[in-house]
Amino acid sequence: AELGTEKIAMNQVEQSLCQKGIEIGRIEDIKTMTAEACLNAIEHGYGFDAKERYEVELCREGHELVLRVRDWGGHYVGDTPPMSHHIDEVMTDSRNPRGWGLLMIDALSNSWIFKGDGNITELEIHVDISRFGGGNMVV
Repeated sequence: AELGTEKIAMNQVEQSLCQKGIEIGRIEDIKTMTAEACLNAIEHGYGFDAKERYEVELCREGHELVLRVRDWGGHYVGDTPPMSHHIDEVMTDSRNPRGWGLLMIDALSNSWIFKGDGNITELEIHVDISRFGGGNMVV
């Protein structure tokens, strides 16, 4: 869970998607979502503890590409999932320049869900792949 590992995850996701024929414009969106989800695990899951690890999973489920980023940091507990802020809130709150990650994920994905039970946290992002190339892609 070290800063910079999100770039490794982005590159691995890009390589997988390029091999499967996903159009390049959408790859950039998926790379952005990958990086933001990884950064959430690094910061919020482990508090930048480089000794810890998180996991990235990319798979096809029906017509959707599903990206899951999991950590075992346990920082989010119970029914207090992170929320995506409205863009106006993010733009006008000069005291807190935070909240862009989930805002970008919200804008780029079809949907996302946060799952947390105190031991494992998971951000699951869904992207409809029937809108672009890839055919019978299996990642």
